[in-house]
Amino acid sequence: MLDITACSAGSARGNTPTPLNLGVDYVPLTGDDSMGFYAIYSVKATQEGLDAENNTNIDLFPLSDGNVLMFGAGYGDPYGPGTALYDAAHDMSRVDQVIRTCMGRSPASSQIIFVTPHGHGDHINPAAFRELRALGYTIAEIWYHQADEALLYALGGWSPKDLAARRPITGGDPCGSEVLSFPSPVGKIWFFLRPGHTLGSLDLVVDLENDSNNRFIVRGSGTDGSCPTLDGTRETVNPHGNVMLRAVTPQIMNLSPQRGTPLGGTEVTILGKNFLAEGAALPQVLFGGFTASAVQIVDDSTLTAHAPPSSGPRVVDVTMVNRNGFSEIEGGYTYNAEPVVSAISPSSGSPSGGFRVVVNGSGFLMNEAGETDVLFGNVSSTQVRVKSDTQIVCRAPLGAPGSTVAVTVTNQNGRSNAGFITFGGLVSVSSLTPPSGPSAGGSEVTFHGKGLLSGGPLHIKFGAAVPTSLLVINDTTAVCIAPPGNPGQTVNVTVGNRNGDSILLNGYRYNQYPLLTSISPSSGPSSGGSLMTIKGIRFRDLGSGPAQVLFGSQPALDVLVLSEDTIMCTAPPGPGGLVDITLQNANGSDVLLNAFTFETALRLNTVTPANASGLGGTQLTLSGLGFLDDPGGVNVSVGSRPASAVNVIDDTTLTCILPVGQPGNSVDVVVGNSRGNAVSLANGFHYYDAPTLAHVSPTNGPASGGTLVLLSGKGYQDNSPGTNSVMFGILPSPSVVVLGDDSLLCEAPSGQPGALVPIGVTNNNGMVTLANAFTYDAPAPNLTFIVPEQGPSNGGTDVTLTGSGFQGVNAGATFVRFGAMEASNVQVIDDSTIQCNAPAGAPGALEDVTIVNNNGSAVLAGAFRYLDDLTLSGLSPTHASPVGGTLMTLTGSGFTSSTAGVTSVRVGDTLSSTVNILSNTSLSFTLPPGTPDASVDVVVSNDNATASLTEAIRYHAAPSIASLSPTSGSELGATSVLILGSGFLEDAAGVPAVEFGSVAAAATSVLSDTSILCLTPPGNANATVEVTVTNTNGTALLSGAFTYNPRVPTLSSITPVEGPSAGGTVITLNGSEFTAINAGATVVLIGATPATAVQVDSDSRIFCTTPDGLPGLVDVTVLNNNGTSTLADAFRYLDGLSTNTIMPQNASSLGGALITIGGD
Repeated sequence: MLDITACSAGSARGNTPTPLNLGVDYVPLTGDDSMGFYAIYSVKATQEGLDAENNTNIDLFPLSDGNVLMFGAGYGDPYGPGTALYDAAHDMSRVDQVIRTCMGRSPASSQIIFVTPHGHGDHINPAAFRELRALGYTIAEIWYHQADEALLYALGGWSPKDLAARRPITGGDPCGSEVLSFPSPVGKIWFFLRPGHTLGSLDLVVDLENDSNNRFIVRGSGTDGSCPTLDGTRETVNPHGNVMLRAVTPQIMNLSPQRGTPLGGTEVTILGKNFLAEGAALPQVLFGGFTASAVQIVDDSTLTAHAPPSSGPRVVDVTMVNRNGFSEIEGGYTYNAEPVVSAISPSSGSPSGGFRVVVNGSGFLMNEAGETDVLFGNVSSTQVRVKSDTQIVCRAPLGAPGSTVAVTVTNQNGRSNAGFITFGGLVSVSSLTPPSGPSAGGSEVTFHGKGLLSGGPLHIKFGAAVPTSLLVINDTTAVCIAPPGNPGQTVNVTVGNRNGDSILLNGYRYNQYPLLTSISPSSGPSSGGSLMTIKGIRFRDLGSGPAQVLFGSQPALDVLVLSEDTIMCTAPPGPGGLVDITLQNANGSDVLLNAFTFETALRLNTVTPANASGLGGTQLTLSGLGFLDDPGGVNVSVGSRPASAVNVIDDTTLTCILPVGQPGNSVDVVVGNSRGNAVSLANGFHYYDAPTLAHVSPTNGPASGGTLVLLSGKGYQDNSPGTNSVMFGILPSPSVVVLGDDSLLCEAPSGQPGALVPIGVTNNNGMVTLANAFTYDAPAPNLTFIVPEQGPSNGGTDVTLTGSGFQGVNAGATFVRFGAMEASNVQVIDDSTIQCNAPAGAPGALEDVTIVNNNGSAVLAGAFRYLDDLTLSGLSPTHASPVGGTLMTLTGSGFTSSTAGVTSVRVGDTLSSTVNILSNTSLSFTLPPGTPDASVDVVVSNDNATASLTEAIRYHAAPSIASLSPTSGSELGATSVLILGSGFLEDAAGVPAVEFGSVAAAATSVLSDTSILCLTPPGNANATVEVTVTNTNGTALLSGAFTYNPRVPTLSSITPVEGPSAGGTVITLNGSEFTAINAGATVVLIGATPATAVQVDSDSRIFCTTPDGLPGLVDVTVLNNNGTSTLADAFRYLDGLSTNTIMPQNASSLGGALITIGGD
């Protein structure tokens, strides 16, 4: 047996009418033939040489929805006379291989949609469906024409799944009227009725690419002339024999020219034959897989087409495809190479163009290159000369200064890649930085412009002067040193190179130097610091820049040029005597000789005493020099504060009174005079530290006062602090004792209950305060009652506590205890209310409740009782009917507690109607009705607690009806009906009651949870009734499910009872119910072959003509919509007779003449 492991495109044109070799399994009909579907052979031959008609096709088509259409099922299991070569398992394994390998689909992704070619067993059989299901496939639909329904039933072996998948096709005009269709990637697939071999034979039509003028037909039965050929038919495949496609395929033999440009568009003439064969249509021509354009058929052996473009040089196959097939010349056409540029010389030149350029590369001359052009950007070169296939010489055109352009070569074979050439830029200068400088020259000047580098050596002039140290940074920037020039003169600046000159008119100005006229004041202290005003001109002239002022050789401080004629500065320190004043800036310098006098400096040597209280008032004595030099007198400051009562004793001694100062600070002492001279003694005086307070013990006491408090700090005894006083808030301590420099002992005065006050210490050296240092105690809390007074032992009860003192001053964090356990979520609502959650406790325990805060605690004895626990451990049974009423038993604990009260049981959202407490660990209840197939919680509640079991009980699924088969039957009843659905057996469904309308069915048999078989009760003819199935889990109803047909036909006799095997005998069938309501079309079978010319004459008589048959007895059967009636061995086919002579050949019309018939 051949396994299908690869599925390359093929053609059925290679088949022959003779049988395929044994083991050849399938023919892929792909490519030009049918765009991708497959014929598998169910081979009946047992040896070579047998008639190919023994082969039966199984045709497979992909559908657009992902499913697979199967047309024909093969022989199935051994069928008919002789020994079968293959069986259904083998045939369906090949179907599976084709679906997987050729179509890329699988049982997981695709269902089988089956259409019956006709009702004989070599085209449909239940064994094929059985084997496909074993391979994992779902048979979603089984389509057949209703005219062949009796033939299908006669095969037998149908499973319930087969019956459920049946899809009968009714009606349809023969010969082209669509009765069924499917969308497919290959095009629309549709079916029409072509009766002949059987009354229900169906032909399959593929409108390829949905084109009704390009049709592919697979017949459902053998050929006959019962229907004309459909318009647009190109190929027809028979259901028996080897698949053969007979349309004449095209053939190409030569083409001209055989090479061309990769740009495409070359007109190519293709020679061959069969270009205009019947059904061919306009062809497609491919060059290397790409479609040619302008395809025109000249005659049956000639066509022309324009070659498509190519991505580059290559040799390609040339293929012609039409509806009749394809033909190909391997390597039939060559795309020429495009030109290639490898180098450009030179790589730069003048923008005026005209210079010689050499282009090196390939493809400039060979392969019919034709006329050549060299492009500089989009501008053509002049004087182009192709010297060889690898070199071109040309002249550059004009170019944009400073631009780089692509250089490409174009000819008949395309356009080359790009080389590049740069056109030099014209020199130009846009600005100078700075635009001015000193007349002495020497300034660094930066030039901004373009073309400074690309035009060769650069030269620059300032007027007629040439700068020094020229440096070209890049094409847009150069730097030089400006030459000297005339003060106040503006000159042109010229920049040039071989590409020309650029002049910047009035581009540079030579600045004038400054001039000094006066300085004020003309003297100052040798310590410096005098604020000076300098007068003159051109202080802020163009380019002057920052100014520097020198007092002799010492630079002034804080020089500020206020205007063109004024400068402010601060005189530096200097030796006594006259000095020159010099002004310097970027434009030059000027000097005022002997313009400033440095005066003699003050001196400060000592301060006595060197420290004292920060409260001030101490007399100080200062020693130094120069106190009498200024007739205007001297002043003294300590820190930043002036001393008072300054008294100059002599030139070296003075006294003053110390000002108030910051305790602990060391400060400068400064002596100054009216001339602005001053002298400082750094850190010359220290103010004693103020007292400090670091710690208080204890930090609280009664509001009545009297608490002895120890204060710890510093500054209570050393550095002459005097008397120490202590304040509690605004109240003085009645008693203060100094224990040492770092501690005091004092007595707290009386205060406000709950008040938090500061403590302050004051002495001669200052004051210190410690904020929030002492608390006057508040009263303890009080607890009067709680609500509720009981709760579950697992805790969590919301409890409210009532009392007082819950928010007293300094109450701080509040804690609530039930016995020894802390409550959670404690919230102090107000001074009399607290809310919290009770902790877990021992079941039945009676516990004290305690509240604790910073002000004390309160206890309410025996205030809260923990209730007994309620638990659930099991439920029996764990599933039951959704109808309800089942007696259930729950196990657990806490059912009979003294505080339990009334117990309720809720199942899902429904309360049980009856609850019985059996013991402390057991109770029973009646299950209420519930939602079928739902698992729900069971919840038990009493006064103590609530307990639940999650999804503890599952309600059984209620029965449901999906479909019936058949959906109609005799009004007399006894029709065997298969009911498909669910919930018929599982979950203790019990014995079902099946009713048709309101009448019970007979012989009800539960086959599985999804199927019931029963016999219909009698009913009213033409009545359509509902069908119900009722079991312990509920009732299922299917409305309008079954229709009672009128009585079935009855065949009692036929006349005559024999006739020739060649057929043609007109017989009369006698019986009853031939024209009963809904009888429909009548079929008469002589053996297994339909009779012809069937005419229902009346309710009790039928005329028909026998078909041919084998000699012997056969059954006669009448079929219509209401049923079937058969007379066994009712008709005999006689051996064939022949006559030679009849004598005489005429006689009297009165009869009675003796006639002799001769023959054998």
